[in-house]
Amino acid sequence: MAQKTILIPHERYQRLLQSNPTAGAVDNSCEPPSGDSHHFPYHSLNDDVILASLPTCYQKKARALLDFIHSQDLLAWDDKGQLLLNNKPHPGTQIIDLIRDSQCAFKGRQPEGSTTFYEVLGNANVPRCLIRNSSRHHQLGKSSSEKSWISWT
Repeated sequence: MAQKTILIPHERYQRLLQSNPTAGAVDNSCEPPSGDSHHFPYHSLNDDVILASLPTCYQKKARALLDFIHSQDLLAWDDKGQLLLNNKPHPGTQIIDLIRDSQCAFKGRQPEGSTTFYEVLGNANVPRCLIRNSSRHHQLGKSSSEKSWISWT
């Protein structure tokens, strides 16, 4: 007998299905839905799965950060959640870990790929308010108060 495996608790999965009746529909095509303008590969590990893996108190800002990432076409990940760098998976990375780290600190370690993740976000001038974990702000680059072109007279 085959066993079904889900990355989120079954109750959360059922709530997601109830809130979005088309979420359980199987789409055998490899193409993204029509009207999708992203040039990155279609994300089968979608935002709802990523957000469901986070504590509720972090989901609002995490959703806003994911929206920013998608709007800027900053990052891509494969169906396993590994970051794609130059269209190749970066082993050991996990988008869920990176998004969670942006919202709260991991105890004792920094997730694999976080340096690249924050460098890309910093280069895109991500609003610091979307990065709840203030210990990661220094990885985004200089803040507006540190930029040399601002002078007060």
